[in-house]
Amino acid sequence: EMEKWATRASMIGMPLDMHEMRINTSICSVDLDRAEACFNVLSTLGCKLDRRIFNAMIRSHSDRGNLAAARGWFEQMEAAGITADAAHFAQLLRACGLCSPPQADYAKMLF
Repeated sequence: EMEKWATRASMIGMPLDMHEMRINTSICSVDLDRAEACFNVLSTLGCKLDRRIFNAMIRSHSDRGNLAAARGWFEQMEAAGITADAAHFAQLLRACGLCSPPQADYAKMLF
């Protein structure tokens, strides 16, 4: 379903803001699998995904205390050539505090 939607959206030239809205909506409805599927399909279709979309993915995992996933999205963002800003680092710090057990050592590495 997600692949069909993304393919149709790409074919009609849906702007990136609409893609971001779809990903954010999936995250807000606690459907991370759907948000990640949307992200992956858009990536394979060649859509240029910006820092806002990466931040939404990092934030969603940080809010759930999933440092490994937040860190993975952060590294994927950097690999895509997007420079991290204060919001990205704040989300990683949040994940460090919310994960169990808290990861103070990783938080120190960020700075």
